[in-house]
Amino acid sequence: MRGDYSMILLFSFFTKAVAVLDLTLLILFVYFDKINMQIFIILHVLFVLVVYFINKFIIKDRRYLPFHIAFFLPGIGMLMLSMIDLFVKKELVSNQIVEYEKYIQFIENKVQRASVNVKKEVDILSGTDELLYSNTKRKKDLVVKMLTEKRKEKVKILKKSLDDEDTEVKHYASSILLSFEEEYDTKLFNLRKLYSKHKEKKYLYDLLNVYFDYINSNLINDETLELYVDEYLILAKEYFSNFGVECQLFLNIMDVNLMVNRNRTAEGFIDKMYEQFPENTNMHMIKMKIKFRLKKYVEVTKLAIHAKKSEMKFSKKKLEQINFWLTVNKF
Repeated sequence: MRGDYSMILLFSFFTKAVAVLDLTLLILFVYFDKINMQIFIILHVLFVLVVYFINKFIIKDRRYLPFHIAFFLPGIGMLMLSMIDLFVKKELVSNQIVEYEKYIQFIENKVQRASVNVKKEVDILSGTDELLYSNTKRKKDLVVKMLTEKRKEKVKILKKSLDDEDTEVKHYASSILLSFEEEYDTKLFNLRKLYSKHKEKKYLYDLLNVYFDYINSNLINDETLELYVDEYLILAKEYFSNFGVECQLFLNIMDVNLMVNRNRTAEGFIDKMYEQFPENTNMHMIKMKIKFRLKKYVEVTKLAIHAKKSEMKFSKKKLEQINFWLTVNKF
């Protein structure tokens, strides 16, 4: 599916140029009588054969293009072929964008898996099936085990267990989820109190980090999530006003905006702040992500090319993402 897309792009331009030339010959033949029928037919057939030969034997394009239309409809046929080529190309780009989204998700999951204990993750991944098929005692043991495991990855399983037929399993899961929420609420309350009293940087910074973890915990329902995001952003603005801009905090702001699909807001932030951290690879990648969300694929490609040419030290995983984008988005 990937192929040499830059060659397909050149072919597309070439096809349009030949279509214009073929149409010009038709006008000269029909309306101005500048060329005779024999020359017109020979040139038309030559144009179609050249385009066909380049498409099938040089580019080796696997897309189906109806060359018989171009052959039997001089002038107009080549224009129709160009339009069909443009439509097929758009479909190809659309498919590659879907492939890119799946690839990025795969990379993110791969990085996340690399940072956790594999044996534990296998046990927990099988937890969903066990919640469906195990006996009540095993389900309760599994739910209780969530207390000692990494929180974010387990909340979804705990929430799933809330739908279990066994009321005791539901109770265990509900109690653990509630304890998680109470823990966050307690931390937020204490840090708000400390910051309100002392107005020190460290308390506000810790408060923002707890907010960010809570927002990313999967504990907050969709209806409430935006309220927490708004609270977080107000505190972040206060932090910037009182203590200056910090790169990681700014990246977190981008993440929470994207989480609630405030893509335009995120773009406004990144466009203003990007120049302050021009050599930060995380900043560069999230700018690409935001532009991609907004379907500004040309800008994403420019950013990817800039990344390749710059002296920024990207990790192997980030380079894979950049290289993949440059492979699939040459239109």
